[in-house]
Amino acid sequence: MRKYFKNVIYNTLILLSGILIGYLLLIGVYCIPISPITQNVKLSQELLAKQGDYPASFDSFMRPMNLSDGINIKSLVLNNRGFVLDEFTASLMLSAAASESDLPVYKAALDGNGYSRYWHGYLVFLKPLLSFFTYNQIRLINYIVLSVLFICVIKLLFQLYGKKMAIAFLFSIFMIWPFIIPLCLQYCPMAYTTLVALIVLLKSIRKWENNSDYLTHFFLIVGMCTSYFDLLTFPIVSYGLCMVPVLAGIKDKSSIAKILSTVKSGVIWCIGYVGMWAGKWFLATLVLGKDVFHDAITQVVFRSSGSSDAGGSISISGIRAILVNLSTYSNVLFLVAILGMLLYLICSIARCHQNICINILESVPYWFLILLPFIWYAAFKNHSYIHSMFTYRALAVSWFSGLYWLQSITLAPPPVGKTAL
Repeated sequence: MRKYFKNVIYNTLILLSGILIGYLLLIGVYCIPISPITQNVKLSQELLAKQGDYPASFDSFMRPMNLSDGINIKSLVLNNRGFVLDEFTASLMLSAAASESDLPVYKAALDGNGYSRYWHGYLVFLKPLLSFFTYNQIRLINYIVLSVLFICVIKLLFQLYGKKMAIAFLFSIFMIWPFIIPLCLQYCPMAYTTLVALIVLLKSIRKWENNSDYLTHFFLIVGMCTSYFDLLTFPIVSYGLCMVPVLAGIKDKSSIAKILSTVKSGVIWCIGYVGMWAGKWFLATLVLGKDVFHDAITQVVFRSSGSSDAGGSISISGIRAILVNLSTYSNVLFLVAILGMLLYLICSIARCHQNICINILESVPYWFLILLPFIWYAAFKNHSYIHSMFTYRALAVSWFSGLYWLQSITLAPPPVGKTAL
């Protein structure tokens, strides 16, 4: 009992420290001179004005690179809602970076250019970058950095778990069309948060194999970072994609222990996510003197409602929100990829048909992760329906967990030369 209360106090201190550090970091970036940022944002906004609010990603990339006059993406292969950039939100993010507020910096850091319910933690990186680069140049930086991080994750997964885990992760990332993520400011925060979290998790595998406290702190901080940097895109990937290697890495634990670990990690992630967000609402209400809590709670209720707008012109059910996200995979590229993966799985199972073992209790945590995005869509019906062009990426959790589970039920010997967990 004493250890339990000690952990509660320690985790509370981590959360409070994170809120304070996040606030101080924003104050720091709001002290950066605005003139070079304003010039680069002006050039960037001109680019966005040519592209439109929701351009096809290939048009968006080709035109500013002067590789062509733009490509009209209307073919059966490339015409897909999941390939669209949300440049409307990117424009708001750029405007937030270049905003000149009459408020003192300690208030401006919480005001968020009028969007005070979000932390806008992305500004910690975006404002310094915009002092030297335009949006299009930042896109190229994103491509380089995210590619390096992605390769590091694949390498670690392959070294620690073998090809099954690496293939499952690679396929799940392909199924959220990662090629356009570096092109859009709104999509990048979750990509960076998740990939960095995975690298930290995999690098510290020996620390958490038999230390549940380490995982508690890890998922708490990941939830906090998700809330701090993200603008409600596909936040659950930072929990779900990290949880699969954890389940695979604690093989010496009982099935019940794995189920409890999945639930505990999820609850801790939620505490970090919601707690960090509530910290912003409290600080903003206190410092700005306006009821940010009311605005935030109103938005949460609306985003989880069954109305498409304030007038409720379209009724949205949980099933409808789920189906519109799944409809992204009606595209030929995705269907071919799914067919290819099915053939791979059938061949793998056929080779090991005598060694198939399905432990129901062992499978429960993986099936929870498979269903997690659907639970999210049903809970936040309005948001998931309206923004399905990017919320569908939460399905990466389903793909990763499902594919690894399907491969793991075949008891084939581990790859030669790979570290067995």
